[in-house]
Amino acid sequence: MTIAPQITFRNMDKAPDLEAAVRKEAGHLDRFFNRIVSCRVAINGPRRQEPGGLYGVRVDLGVPGETLAVDQTPALHDGRLAIHEAFQQIRRQLQDYARRKRGDTKHHLEAEAL
Repeated sequence: MTIAPQITFRNMDKAPDLEAAVRKEAGHLDRFFNRIVSCRVAINGPRRQEPGGLYGVRVDLGVPGETLAVDQTPALHDGRLAIHEAFQQIRRQLQDYARRKRGDTKHHLEAEAL
């Protein structure tokens, strides 16, 4: 990805392993659409400071004319898994956006006859 993701940590200290996971996942998004304008990622740490708390991840992806967003509410105990799942969801949205931009949508014959 030509744009470096902006990563914010909430309720936790900066974690280099989670930051590396975000950069790795964000780097793969160019394969699906190469005109990404911005990428902001917020990682919400566990509310309790004990191991095994729930992580949440929010990804905002700026593309021409739109902002795609995924909000993984705190649901996973593993931060890297939460990041991976959030990026899977944003990847699907990005693929749908790219298809719409290319015009790869189905045209129904009934609609054309009207």
